[in-house]
Amino acid sequence: MKNLNLKKSLVALTTAALVSVFAVAIPSAASAATTCEKDYLTVNGKFVDFQKCTGTDDRGSKYEIRMPSKFNGTMMLYSHGIRYNVDLPPIPLVAPTGSKRNYEPEIAPTAEVGELLLAQGFALAGAGVQVQGWNATEQVYAALEVNTVARNKYSSINKVVAWGNSLGGFITQALAEKYPDLISAAAPLCMASDLTPLMT
Repeated sequence: MKNLNLKKSLVALTTAALVSVFAVAIPSAASAATTCEKDYLTVNGKFVDFQKCTGTDDRGSKYEIRMPSKFNGTMMLYSHGIRYNVDLPPIPLVAPTGSKRNYEPEIAPTAEVGELLLAQGFALAGAGVQVQGWNATEQVYAALEVNTVARNKYSSINKVVAWGNSLGGFITQALAEKYPDLISAAAPLCMASDLTPLMT
């Protein structure tokens, strides 16, 4: 009888531990409120109006979502490349004018690319992680978080294309492998990896 009670206790304890681990694995919604405002731009003579939403997730990473008024149903979820985790003084060839840590979200590799996609009806989303440098775990979490916020806010999103360059390409591949049901397609560009699997 004691053995049976011990086994039941171990099963209950193991189940509780597994539930708590998996509850943290996929983020819920951002802890801070998302602020949205209407905005517009002109792309090749074409007027494009959109809603720009910004916020900060529960780990302090900033995110941004842009939803065009003429939405085609697909959101492009961008992950940026590696960023310096310290302020740099002027260094020839590396940072001639110096460099400050950048925590701002990125929704595309360049402003021009983002504007062209927005003009074609694609929604854009991305985050700027709070912990800079090689921090794949933080960046995957931030991408999952902004994806959750966008899908909760805009039910019209029916496809998500994850993409990114350099470290962002690695993050895109990690999303595709670890959370295949959350995205429709992945476009990792110029991937960089430290050869340590994120999937373990």
